[in-house]
Amino acid sequence: MKRCTKCILPETTPNIIYDSEGVCNFCRDYKSVALSNDAALKELFEKHPGRDYDVVLGLSGGRDSSYALYVLTQIYKKRVLAVHYKSPLSHEQGTKNAIKMAEAFNTKLVIITDKDDLHTKCFSNNVKAYYKKPSIAMVSMMCIACKVKWIDIFNLAKQHKVRLIVAGSNPYEDTSFKLAFQGIKEGSKHLYLKRLMRGISEIIKNPRYINKDTFMTTLRSYIYLDSKSPMLKLIYPGIRKIDLFYYIDWDENVVVDTIAKYGWEKPDEVKSSWRFDCLVGKMKDYIYYSSYGFTEKDDFYSKLIRENKLSREEAMRRIESENEEVANVDGLDQCLSVCGLKVADLKK
Repeated sequence: MKRCTKCILPETTPNIIYDSEGVCNFCRDYKSVALSNDAALKELFEKHPGRDYDVVLGLSGGRDSSYALYVLTQIYKKRVLAVHYKSPLSHEQGTKNAIKMAEAFNTKLVIITDKDDLHTKCFSNNVKAYYKKPSIAMVSMMCIACKVKWIDIFNLAKQHKVRLIVAGSNPYEDTSFKLAFQGIKEGSKHLYLKRLMRGISEIIKNPRYINKDTFMTTLRSYIYLDSKSPMLKLIYPGIRKIDLFYYIDWDENVVVDTIAKYGWEKPDEVKSSWRFDCLVGKMKDYIYYSSYGFTEKDDFYSKLIRENKLSREEAMRRIESENEEVANVDGLDQCLSVCGLKVADLKK
């Protein structure tokens, strides 16, 4: 498969164009990520003081949220209420890591769980709906139930009169190909509204996505989809949600080396420390890989190459190994077994 000679994006990437030297248009047009700074983050802390805690942190137990807890408590000396969502489809190591990190940094940890088995029901229904009438734009629907966890997090912030919620996302994780699959141009205005309208359009084409178990969950998930949702300001005035690594630099080696000192671990059976904590990612990557020959990691590592945070050689080495893992149907069946499904069942 042909790949960009600068990054590693393959020829199956939506809207990709190579020049005479084999460099893709995403590399040629790329603008380096412009982070806010430490001063801006400190100003946010000052403008959004909390009562019982300074911030509420979503702590998945993955590498970035675990490092975010370290940064908030050890560098910025903030009182943190950490909230961990233990879903039926989350890896048990994520929960173990969340507990370890909370203990290491003397942090109050609240563990929330799936209510009325909605996560399992939504995931099972949406996987089946996809395979009945595949549309690559709807792969993200498999994650829809997980967004509802933010309702509990916002309610906890409100209960404790905390005005700042922190997530551990970093800007290099923003996958442009998902927008392309939805027919939306990267950098478009009114992005939230366009994503919402495209989702509604797809559901009209395939109403299997909506039933009595999934309707309210899907509706709530769109409201809490991201930090830019206009509904959040109406429902929770005075509470702001931010992504920490849009304010401070993110470096993979620093992140992993730091939290490992406090007992953080990735599962032995996975090759990458990125997003191992949610098994739904296995299903999504399997669909992307089997349909287009790439996964989210191809896009993520390409951004890291452009930011000089990863060499192309190292990225290729990882991709060849990690995408081989994606193609392992046995691992995928482990994820689907929670819903009593197997890959072979979906393809019938």
